[in-house]
Amino acid sequence: MTQGQQRLTLSEECDIIEVDEALAGTLGYTYQGLIGCQFESILTKAASVLFHLSMLPRLRIDGKVERMHLALRTTEGRVLQARVQAARLHAAEQRGLAARSAYHLALDLSE
Repeated sequence: MTQGQQRLTLSEECDIIEVDEALAGTLGYTYQGLIGCQFESILTKAASVLFHLSMLPRLRIDGKVERMHLALRTTEGRVLQARVQAARLHAAEQRGLAARSAYHLALDLSE
């Protein structure tokens, strides 16, 4: 089942600072329930390792990741596969977000 493209924004410390309400709902959270959470808290263990060892370094060095697959875990324990594109936001693009650096992720979800 395809959920479509959904978005979230991470702080430099990988806290969720902005999220689509649709994405929050798909994962079984409320919008407020995800704000401030560590991104890895919604990843499977394997996806968390991949995020920290591959995706995050590429974002910090290259400023973008064209495509990577990560597995997200819902509050019910279901696993959703996500094709992720990510880019570092420059200060001018952050629209008032209180982070030194931020990363914008676009996710295409499927079960």
